[in-house]
Amino acid sequence: MHLVKISLKLLISLIVFTLCILAAAHFTGYDKRTYTVLKATDLGYKYASIEKMAQQYEPEMYLRPSTQTPPLMWVWYEATPTDSTIDITYHYTWEDEINPNKFFHVFYSIYRAAYFGYPLYDIEYFQINVSKRTGLVQGIRFETSPSNDFYPSVVKHIKVSINRHADGNYYNGNKIVVPIFDTMHVKAGVQTWNHLSCLIDSNSRSAYSQLLVAPLKYLADDEFSHYKFVRKSQGEHFTKEDKTNLYLYSAVFILGIVALFWRFLKSGLPFGEI
Repeated sequence: MHLVKISLKLLISLIVFTLCILAAAHFTGYDKRTYTVLKATDLGYKYASIEKMAQQYEPEMYLRPSTQTPPLMWVWYEATPTDSTIDITYHYTWEDEINPNKFFHVFYSIYRAAYFGYPLYDIEYFQINVSKRTGLVQGIRFETSPSNDFYPSVVKHIKVSINRHADGNYYNGNKIVVPIFDTMHVKAGVQTWNHLSCLIDSNSRSAYSQLLVAPLKYLADDEFSHYKFVRKSQGEHFTKEDKTNLYLYSAVFILGIVALFWRFLKSGLPFGEI
């Protein structure tokens, strides 16, 4: 009986500790964007506005009809200038992500709501680097999976960095890749249930046949902060979260609960006899 009481206390302590961490995560993560972005009305390549460039270079995202996913709601974009390129980062915003393991999905959703924010949007980036000199796509950045299986229980995120070399070819490291373009729109596919991406090539073109269409929206500073982008996957240009508040809130909540428990114990209430 003594062992049961100890086990119950440990279980309650673990639950309370977890709830304190989740509460701290909920109230933090609203960091402001720290890197430079251009306004939608600023001028880019050949005096086209950034908004117009975002439309011209937006990737075409395709889904396999044999796979199911919550709808793509909209695509946020932001543009960052470098010495030689204008880097347009597209943030594909899905209504949710559904883990194929239903039991895990429930608990993971609770964590996502606290840590990444609510509603439970799933936001994945796809970055296009545009040459200031030629207007050609100079670089492609996104996160992919090691497998084309759409429904794995656990998905490893692999950062992909593809660059156009002087010979006109695109390379992923030392390997030549052949992206398919519709004018300047590179063709990409939704590879997994949590919306990691892949480039469509001649072998996968027939499988990825369902074109996804969603509104294109400029990502404002207040939206970056409100939707906790600092905790989402980010491309070359990113903001690192200052976790001071997360640690501070966690400590405050935990100490508050400890003080509450101590009060129950000292008062002699039945709760303190557990």
